[in-house]
Amino acid sequence: MTYLDERYQTKITKATLALLAIVTIFFVILSINEIREGAYIGQPENLQNTIAVNGTGEATAIPDSARFTVGVSHEATTVEEAQTQSTEAINEIIAYLEESGVSEDDIKTINYSISPRYEYYEAQISRPGGQRQLVGYQVSQMLEVTVTGTEQAGELLSGVGSRGADTVSSLQFVVEDEESIQREAQINAIADARKNARELASALGVSLDGVIGFQEVGGGSPMYRMEQAAYADDAGMGGTISPQIPIGENRVESRVQVIYKIR
Repeated sequence: MTYLDERYQTKITKATLALLAIVTIFFVILSINEIREGAYIGQPENLQNTIAVNGTGEATAIPDSARFTVGVSHEATTVEEAQTQSTEAINEIIAYLEESGVSEDDIKTINYSISPRYEYYEAQISRPGGQRQLVGYQVSQMLEVTVTGTEQAGELLSGVGSRGADTVSSLQFVVEDEESIQREAQINAIADARKNARELASALGVSLDGVIGFQEVGGGSPMYRMEQAAYADDAGMGGTISPQIPIGENRVESRVQVIYKIR
């Protein structure tokens, strides 16, 4: 190869390397731009020409159903005996509830357990080191009861107690169509945000130009307003005392943030 050929080959190699470097730089810059653009996907085009306002709203409703739990627990020397006693007691309670108008679909078992019961002895000459001894078994069953209508809640609480229930708890008054109350609270919160946005826009000397962002920032859980329960004799229960429990009202609160474009 001549000296001229070598120089020509060197120039071609340098040109190729330079071209590759330019192409590499081009793709690096392109990738960086795509990453930067990706960070703004789903974001308002111009965050500077916006205002964000908060709004709160609430909705109330009178509960139309009551829900509570009732349980029985029995101990015996054998599992079979404890189960028999528990089953007889829970069946009597279920029969009473159904006779009182509670639907079979509104009575469901939420817990059923069998557990051994031990007694512990201190160390004695006959039992060196101490020990535990199995003395029987405990069978427990818990029902969740939903009552359509709230008028007879106190009567049912008293009735299951007189029919062998060991525990009656978790009484709450609920609204079956709770979603509609939450939606109403959210609509009221949005209306409050719109009012706040108009006042703020007027103070800034700008005009609202549509909504470009929305999110619920809290709320949605029912809050209960109830007075202290009172008690009175229920003539229909043969003189037994049944709790007369005020229903009160359920209140749902919603908090939202709305972003408006301004001009």
